[in-house]
Amino acid sequence: VASTIADVNVCGVVAQAQQQPAGSRVAVVDVTYILENHLRFKQEIEGMKKEVKDFDSYMQQEQVRIRKLAEALREFNPTSAEFRQREEELARITNELKLQGQIKKKELLLDEAKTLAEVYQEVVAEITRIAQANRIDLVLNFDSAEIDPRDRGGVLRGVNRMVVFQNQLNITHLVLNSLTGTAGR
Repeated sequence: VASTIADVNVCGVVAQAQQQPAGSRVAVVDVTYILENHLRFKQEIEGMKKEVKDFDSYMQQEQVRIRKLAEALREFNPTSAEFRQREEELARITNELKLQGQIKKKELLLDEAKTLAEVYQEVVAEITRIAQANRIDLVLNFDSAEIDPRDRGGVLRGVNRMVVFQNQLNITHLVLNSLTGTAGR
């Protein structure tokens, strides 16, 4: 009886093994490459860069105005009430400009983070859709960029890569083409 139970258990394990794939299907994707080539993300980043450039221009104009006010201050007697009043005004304008700069920088960083998070979620959703459609069990992020031996930091990043080798497991272009609507072109 014991040998019959063992035979049934062995037959059950073999039948299960034959029904299941030998291992997990794995793919790799270069999320950085996708973000660098994602049209909408690039457009939004370019818009933010323009906003930074415009704000920098405004700040430079304001700094010129502050310098002119500082130069005009020299025309007054340092002990006069008008000198103190203009000096206070100059300090107020300078502090307001610094505050505007800090607030704008914070806004831009938050906007950038929000945009990156939204696009990243879109990329992850597309990776998930493609993985499920192709019965891929695991998708690893990897860096497909070549290592520049002249760049110590790049070499160290390359040495510390999680994926050292992959053979035709890269779904980066499939994901990017799907996101940009260029699949099949």
